[in-house]
Amino acid sequence: MRISRKLLIGLGGLGLAVALLVTGCVDNVKKQSAAEKLGKPSSYADVSFDHSPHEDMDCKSCHAYGATEGSKVSASNLPAMDICVTCHKEGGDAPSECSTCHSEISAMKAPADHANGWVRMHGSKALFSNSCNWCHEENTCSDCHATERPMSHTPTWARSGHGREADFDRKQCDTCHQADECSRCHQVKPFSHYGAGFRFAGGHAELIAKRGGTRSCRVCHEPDLCATCHSN
Repeated sequence: MRISRKLLIGLGGLGLAVALLVTGCVDNVKKQSAAEKLGKPSSYADVSFDHSPHEDMDCKSCHAYGATEGSKVSASNLPAMDICVTCHKEGGDAPSECSTCHSEISAMKAPADHANGWVRMHGSKALFSNSCNWCHEENTCSDCHATERPMSHTPTWARSGHGREADFDRKQCDTCHQADECSRCHQVKPFSHYGAGFRFAGGHAELIAKRGGTRSCRVCHEPDLCATCHSN
């Protein structure tokens, strides 16, 4: 089959256009990388970022997937915010003000995990992460939790559940409750202290053994109380 001259010219022109386009893209990437190396703000992310204060750091300190000097930055190896706050935090080696990088904080969107159902699920993340205080003040919690109780606080919570929870993680209780809230009720001896066989001299050791230590005892009792009888 014979190819017409017009078709050959058309294909040649198309190839040239593609080549010029690719070359232009490569040049733009090189220029952009060079500009960022000199410390100009990055245009890859929705932040005002300057590479120059970070020039003495290894690229892999912030960028994942084997990033090296001069390699192209993409969405896959942009550092997550928890990488930034290893230095950008109160008492850290870098400024902690959000405005250092985020010029339009009011326009920032909620993280992707703050989707439908987040209000019911956020407690578990708040328990094991300090990332909430990147955006939220402490009164953000109290505004809701002063009136909206956690799901675990059922009508029978005070009598059946809170002691075990406090034994496991007293600091979690302290998120909302003050220390004197315990003493208002616990001036009355716990139910376990009236159980059959419980004696101050001898019997309390069995209760301590069952609970795996004196942690729950220290909710009410000071260590000095133990020392009145136990020399070591």
